[in-house]
Amino acid sequence: MSKNTKQIEPILVQFSNRVVKEKIISAAKNITLSCRNLGFDIDQRIYINHHLTPHNQVIMQAARNFKNKNGFRFAWFARGKIFIKRDETSATIRICKEEDLLSIKIA
Repeated sequence: MSKNTKQIEPILVQFSNRVVKEKIISAAKNITLSCRNLGFDIDQRIYINHHLTPHNQVIMQAARNFKNKNGFRFAWFARGKIFIKRDETSATIRICKEEDLLSIKIA
């Protein structure tokens, strides 16, 4: 139970099939889900996200900070991996550890 009684607790779902998981997460990016879609009376938005390990949370936060400070457009998590990309046309860079961010050339 949440300390804040107005805050709704997250629902964690564990998939037995990675392909199905990725399809659901991908499809959720293209639509806006709300509780009304599921038959509830409130119109609160439903978010679908990856549940990262503490290790990956640290790396993902570092990648987001790097992206924001260095003019990159994208930092994301997919298929159990963290990626960063300067823009739509640049190469995708996989980030395995925080130190990988130090080796990226900043233009």
